[in-house]
Amino acid sequence: MLSEGKNLRITNVSAKNFRTLQDFSIDFNHNYCAISGRNNCGKSSVLRIIQHFLVKGRDDSFFMFDESEIDFESDKTKWLTNKIDGMEVSISIDVLEYEDSEVFFVINSYLGRDADDRTYTLRFTHQFIDEATTNLICQINGSQVEDRIGNEILKKIRSTNSIIFHNSVMPGRSFYFGGQRMLEVVEAHFSAEDRSKISSAQTTLQKRIKAATKQHKSEIDKLLGKLKDKYQVELATLDKGKPSSYSLEVKLLDKSVDVPLKDWGAGTQNRTRLLMTLLEAIRKKSHTDDQERLTPVLLVEEPESFLHPSAQSDFGQVLAGLADEHDIQIIVTTHSPYLLNMKEPLANTLLDRRTFRGAPKETVRVSTEGEKWMLPFSKILGVVPEEFQEWSQIFSAGTGQVILVEGEIDVEYFDYFKDKHSDMCKISKDVEILPYN
Repeated sequence: MLSEGKNLRITNVSAKNFRTLQDFSIDFNHNYCAISGRNNCGKSSVLRIIQHFLVKGRDDSFFMFDESEIDFESDKTKWLTNKIDGMEVSISIDVLEYEDSEVFFVINSYLGRDADDRTYTLRFTHQFIDEATTNLICQINGSQVEDRIGNEILKKIRSTNSIIFHNSVMPGRSFYFGGQRMLEVVEAHFSAEDRSKISSAQTTLQKRIKAATKQHKSEIDKLLGKLKDKYQVELATLDKGKPSSYSLEVKLLDKSVDVPLKDWGAGTQNRTRLLMTLLEAIRKKSHTDDQERLTPVLLVEEPESFLHPSAQSDFGQVLAGLADEHDIQIIVTTHSPYLLNMKEPLANTLLDRRTFRGAPKETVRVSTEGEKWMLPFSKILGVVPEEFQEWSQIFSAGTGQVILVEGEIDVEYFDYFKDKHSDMCKISKDVEILPYN
């Protein structure tokens, strides 16, 4: 039976004297969360804290990205050098009984009891007293546990691939397996019986590969189909005449044109790779085996990379929609207003730097409350405020189809005929009427 509420998710990240995060805290209360702001305002530092807790020290060759240890000397807040009182970073996550069953079971085992609730709220705090002294504190549902138990639980969470990271500028994952050379065995040492069995096994393997790629193609096609510019994906096996290896090639199909993914535009490549990464998260969440089922969090840096503004707007809506549809948490850092969560403004965080005598200091959160919540984003992201405000309704439209009219009276006019005389007015109910003033 499925549990009520949300899946594994990050609910808070906090820091004290870590880089520009001098006294900082950010909550994540939605499926699709966007962190925005100028360069060097602290966005990547937030992601680094998440990586520090959930993937640090894990030898994982499948989800490949640069991971580095947090170091007291290099990461402490620089302008507090003479008066710094230690450094600490913290993260809070929720773990559910069904969606994250293996981690939930491990927590129960270490606590020595069955779960009273179906959700555990974990908070890990890593304190850096000085260069040589650190301390890890683990709290479960508000109560601190023994150091050994906290370390073991954190180690288990790290081992489950609970974080999938996608860097749009430098993609962390490669879908070109052909470049990875596999060890070849000298076939002269095989007996006739061995060669026969290997040949039979290879035939079975190739059939399984074709079946798997066909299923994968169907699933990724459903995700790609949500984009306005329609195209399909093709996963083809490559026969290089090497009986002990195989490889895959990703191709995109558009109007009968069959082109390898690497030869498409950078924007199309980025969107396709990101959606394929999201598909992996969906598969992990829906796994039927309790020991394999987990709801990973997807971290994405700059999903708008290489995309035209109209494509950014489309892609932002698709990502937010998929996060809600599959109940998976996606946290993005972005410089684009189009990648914000338009339906849930409170899911967006705007960061900036306080300045003192012309020098940038600590990261601060900018208030974005009220009906004109997009205006602060427009100012900091460099969009002309007056122009941005006039078009803000279009960015936040609830549908993908909009008719622009001059003013509010025109909206009433169109809505009247749309609702009262649908036989005369051939405008679909899915179309939104907006004034552009």
